[in-house]
Amino acid sequence: MVNIFCYVMFFLYGISIGSFLNVVIYRLPLGIPISKGRSFCPKCNHTLKAADLVPVFSWLFLRAKCRYCGDPISKRYPTFELLTGIMFVLCYAVYGLSWYTVVGCALMCVLICVAMIDYDTMIVFDRWHFILLGIAVCTYLAYPQVSGNAFLKIDLLGRIIGAVAVGGGLMIVALVTGGVGYGDVKLLTVTGLILGWQLNLFTLLLGYVLAALCMIKPMLEKKVKSKTEVPMVPYFAISCAVAFLFGDRIIHWYLSLF
Repeated sequence: MVNIFCYVMFFLYGISIGSFLNVVIYRLPLGIPISKGRSFCPKCNHTLKAADLVPVFSWLFLRAKCRYCGDPISKRYPTFELLTGIMFVLCYAVYGLSWYTVVGCALMCVLICVAMIDYDTMIVFDRWHFILLGIAVCTYLAYPQVSGNAFLKIDLLGRIIGAVAVGGGLMIVALVTGGVGYGDVKLLTVTGLILGWQLNLFTLLLGYVLAALCMIKPMLEKKVKSKTEVPMVPYFAISCAVAFLFGDRIIHWYLSLF
């Protein structure tokens, strides 16, 4: 019964915070202060009331249309609210009721924001890397709570190697070929401090695999060319989330095959 209550609470917290993440994703690239001013319709600029801002449910009750101007409300808003709720639930399911779970939820929030802003604008703001650096410190401090059940031991040396090896390797590729964005380099450097070298290498490889799979159809349809610039941060964000939640088990399963 307690577990069910915790699952429900993490989901509700998640969709509520997901509503705020939508604000961050919309306002930050436009230079609009996040902490000032009430939410408004981006089409008619009408200030939204509390009844218009209930995560997921308002979108359903309003039938995906603004109450004031009747313009369609993008489905991405409830999608990211639900996604945040699901990620919070997964963090709790994997790590239980612990500080590591709280830190993991914070990580998922940053990954969602950085992924969508990069997808929309091809920009990765440096502030996210500093926030992730803070999360890295928190994961290091909270890690003993879960390390006893972990197959991979993520110690301080492993975190430093994960940052230097993966981030440094990408930096060399960026300098030599110019085919890697510096935002990607910074992101994979900081995630190395969170995940350690094994899981960060997993993040790098899975990110490129996901990007390649997603590019197959557009390339066959000739919608993109081989030299088209692709925002990689969304793929790295997905692979980082997978690594944080399930990477330990995936690597353990893979090694058990040999």
